[in-house]
Amino acid sequence: MGCAVGAAVVLTGWVLLERRRADPLVRPAMLADPRTLVPNLAGVMTGIGLFASFLAILQFVQTPPEVAGYGFGASVVEAAVVYLLPGGIAGVLLAPVAGQVVARVGALPTLLTGAASGLAGFLLLALLRDAAWQVVLAGLLTQLWATVAYAALPALVVSAVRPEETGVANAVNSIARSVGQAVGSTVTVAVLAAGLDPATGAPSAASFTAVALVGAGAAAAVVLLTAAGMTGRRSRGPDRLTDVERATAAAGEWSPVSGLR
Repeated sequence: MGCAVGAAVVLTGWVLLERRRADPLVRPAMLADPRTLVPNLAGVMTGIGLFASFLAILQFVQTPPEVAGYGFGASVVEAAVVYLLPGGIAGVLLAPVAGQVVARVGALPTLLTGAASGLAGFLLLALLRDAAWQVVLAGLLTQLWATVAYAALPALVVSAVRPEETGVANAVNSIARSVGQAVGSTVTVAVLAAGLDPATGAPSAASFTAVALVGAGAAAAVVLLTAAGMTGRRSRGPDRLTDVERATAAAGEWSPVSGLR
């Protein structure tokens, strides 16, 4: 609680300082612009979903079923290779294509599609996880959400700010994603820890359902944000990506989850 209050005080002081500067490092009006709020909030939500999926799946599949009544008793290597690597490979193949899709159909429709994939993956993880293929598919869908989102977000940021602000705006969006990842990690660990069964020392099955619903909520929030952005923005044709943004879209920023870089 104290950290949150301290962060709020620092943030408020920083905004007030930047508003008084003739040439601010980050223009506060830019951060308040709905066109930048959509990708920044979507970045936070995507980061939450990314690490909620990553941590929940790793914990779930490594749990011995004879102890907790669920899980597959996978080793660390098996958990990474069997349950996470398929999403990593799909990301490697999709990331370069995702940037081209953004250029053709626009960033908002692409982001909406990615969030819908994440929503489907988390609902699958919440409802069906008795078979290994179900967990693999859930992980694949949630990782594809991050791959597609991280291709679409830079284009949204670039189209919303002045040319000289693209670097700062993309840095802010990257911070938003990192904040989401930190929040997703913290919430996931807290929920699983709160659901520990003293008899087995493992989280209850309901704890994993709760984490999956948190991820589903984050994906649903991105769906709603994107739909609102599409409604409020006039049709203006596909978003144009600069060479730098094409490189960012193809860089595979999902790699911390897959373990590939």
